[in-house]
Parts: sequence; structure tokens; C-alpha cells
Amino acid sequence: MVDSILTDWDIKFMAPPKEEHSSTGGNLFGFMWNYFDNKPCKVYYERPVKISQEIRNKFKERYEKELKKDFPKQYFIPDILVLCNLEFNKPRWVDGAPTLIIEILSSKTFKDDTILKKEIYQEMGVNEYWIVDPGNQWIEIFDFKTNESEIFYIDEDTDEDVFIQSVNFPDLKIDLKRVFK
Repeated sequence: MVDSILTDWDIKFMAPPKEEHSSTGGNLFGFMWNYFDNKPCKVYYERPVKISQEIRNKFKERYEKELKKDFPKQYFIPDILVLCNLEFNKPRWVDGAPTLIIEILSSKTFKDDTILKKEIYQEMGVNEYWIVDPGNQWIEIFDFKTNESEIFYIDEDTDEDVFIQSVNFPDLKIDLKRVFK
């Protein structure tokens, strides 16, 4: 039984994330957790999202060629996701498109998260995708329904507050300085 469970998962040895990655992810998750408390959608930290065979067939060759690494066997594990269709929630993974996915960049995931995963998530039916760069302190929010995006960043030359705003949840506004605190 254990062997069959383990074959479903990609087991990789990775260096632990830098402090800025962990604190940014924790801050964002905290804001999201508070916002979605007592709402019909749920927020998760590092919850596996199953990759359909159709998506796998469409992207596997390109992924392996461009990134020079194996395409995941069955799952992507985004840093943060929001799931509004709770029928997709299975005991060990999400089996369907989350409403919103957030990926926090690192030097090793930059190309994955900004190009290929973005395309894959859009093809999967994700509505909104955030790319978060803790090193340069910016967040790009993609609205996959309109194919538009907006970048939010801290301007060191001004003291103005910058608030990021979700596309799908317009009353979700987060102070960017607090994200990168």
C-alpha cells in the first residue's frame, strides 16, 4: 500500500527556501486566511493540484525541453491556492482548477513560474494567478479571463501605500508593504 502511494508523488530534495520566501508566503497566507475565514472558498498553503492527462500531453515535451527537468508525475504544488469549487477538494489533492493560485519566486523557480506554469495554470482553467517576487518586492496579478495583468510594486521614492487587489475577490485588498515586511 505504501509503495503505491509513494509512486504518485515526485520526491525531490530541495534546498530550504530563503527567509524572504518563507516570510512573504506566510504573510500572504495570513492575509488570505483572514479574508476567507467564514467565506465559501478555502485557502491552502502548498496543496497539490492534480495535472490532467490532457495537460500533461500538451506541455510535457516543452516543459522538459525548456526547463531541462522532468515534468511532474501528477501534481503541481503551488505556494498558495484558493479553491471555491469544493467538489475539487480530495483528501490528498485538488482535482480541478483552483480559482486563484499564488507562486512565490525564487532563483530556481523563476522561469517555471513566470512562463510555463503560468500557461499551464491558464490552460487548466485557473481564473487568477499571482507571481510574487520577494527579492524585488513586486507582485504581478494575471486575470486569465481577460488576458490582462497588473504589476504592483513598492516605489522607494515615495511614501505612498500600495494595495494589491484581487481580480476575483475585489474587496480583497492587501497592503504591499505588509506582504514584504
